Amino acid sequence: KLKRLIAKLKKDIVEKDEEISMLKEGLVEANIYIDKLMSSVDRLALENERRVQVIQQKNVELQEKEAEIQTGYWVAGSTKDLRGRNIIDKEGAFLGLGGIKVVSTEMNLEDLEQINIQEVTEILLSGKKPELVTSHPKHTYEFVMGEKNKVEKLIIDDPDAFWQNSKVLVIITN
Repeated sequence: KLKRLIAKLKKDIVEKDEEISMLKEGLVEANIYIDKLMSSVDRLALENERRVQVIQQKNVELQEKEAEIQTGYWVAGSTKDLRGRNIIDKEGAFLGLGGIKVVSTEMNLEDLEQINIQEVTEILLSGKKPELVTSHPKHTYEFVMGEKNKVEKLIIDDPDAFWQNSKVLVIITN
């Protein structure tokens, strides 16, 4: 009886050794698979990080372009002042008479006030006889006149249409 028991136990040990061996092989294969998965995770994380950086860069570029698109410039002053600052010229004049006032080709945008054309819808002014030198549709703005026929401000009713032709606004207030 004891010999049978010993034989059975030896057989069980051999079976268990084979099972342990198979489990060890399975564990090695599982570890290799886990290593491959971890490598894939690392590669995907790196790729995702690069994509996030590209998206952030594109967002910065988009914000810069949006700011550029929404940037306008304006200036107001007397004819003499604006001509003296090379902001306006007179074209078509003969011996100093007649002609029309136009934006000077020598104008420097740094001499004008920079604004966000979507946010600024009122511009405070001072003077008489306001005249726009730059081209803006008449139905998109109005001048508010105050005491003694002096202009107080320009109100832009439709910013998109107002700034469509030009991102520069030159106003003569003599």
